[in-house]
Amino acid sequence: MLDQLGKYHCKTGVFQKRLYNAVEVAKAAFEISENPCLNISGGKDSVAMLAVVSEAAKQLKRSFKAWIHVSDASYPETIETTLKACELCDVELIISESTISAFDVNFQKEVKKFGKEGIFFSEIKKNIEGNNFDLCFIGNRMYESKRRLKACLAHGEIYNTTVPTKHICCTPIMRFKVEDVAATIELYKLPWHPIYFKWHDRNWDKIRLGYITAQDLMEMGTIVFLKTNYPELYNKLSKFNPKIRQYT
Repeated sequence: MLDQLGKYHCKTGVFQKRLYNAVEVAKAAFEISENPCLNISGGKDSVAMLAVVSEAAKQLKRSFKAWIHVSDASYPETIETTLKACELCDVELIISESTISAFDVNFQKEVKKFGKEGIFFSEIKKNIEGNNFDLCFIGNRMYESKRRLKACLAHGEIYNTTVPTKHICCTPIMRFKVEDVAATIELYKLPWHPIYFKWHDRNWDKIRLGYITAQDLMEMGTIVFLKTNYPELYNKLSKFNPKIRQYT
């Protein structure tokens, strides 16, 4: 299990070095920011990042806010897990709940999309601009996929971006492997989302705490996982998108 992996790995010198470097990256980002924000999902990577950024903020005597976007396609207990993590780190959490159904947008042939190029990105833009945030911490890791690897190597840990709006972006755990993520969560005694204790494949990076309507996750075992552990969500999803039955 990931928690047991974390308890073992947090004692290693390799992890201690990676954690130190990640905290230093976060501190460097704080130094060029006046009003930072951390984008959190409640998943393992974002919770580990919360610990890293909180440690950096503590050392610099700085503060920041966390932001999460949830919808009717979010996994159960996502808000509860995130609230508990933020409470333990003494970080204020801004909860943005979608007023639009992800199922309706993704499967009813609407013009707008819900994912990375649609409503979700619009909400990120609204959060940054509405709160005058000049820096966003995000939990991307280069070892998650080839696409993430290319993006991380191209940008580095701190960079300026205009996507979805102008701000500084920081990926402090960019060089973490999954065992470093687990070790960070265990070291800082932060909560695990329940989905990680339902996943029996040791390739823990396959399960993502995204919206269950995400098309790119269907071939990664998400549909089988959903049918086994969250049958109500599976049934709802299959009504809107009958083709998912081919994955089970």
